[in-house]
Amino acid sequence: MTTLVNGHAQQNGFENQIQQNLNQLLTADPFPIDLLDKIVAELHNGTPQQRQMSQNILVQFKEDETSWSKVDNILTNTKNNETKYFGLQALEHAIDK
Repeated sequence: MTTLVNGHAQQNGFENQIQQNLNQLLTADPFPIDLLDKIVAELHNGTPQQRQMSQNILVQFKEDETSWSKVDNILTNTKNNETKYFGLQALEHAIDK
């Protein structure tokens, strides 16, 4: 169990988890579509904490300059329409930059 000191220990744990998930999405080969599906699902159906973490991960993923190169994999391998929509948003974001 984590001891909280003004909420900092919990916040650092969330930041570490966000960074780990983001790193996996950006660098894993093959692309971890199951992880992305889970993150997108938590954005829509998770607890408030899960929603916040998912939002942070997805925004950072979309803003990464290499995320557009993952879109073909996302569209091809997910069966989740919300994940496909996110993939298209990531591509649109890269085009608009």
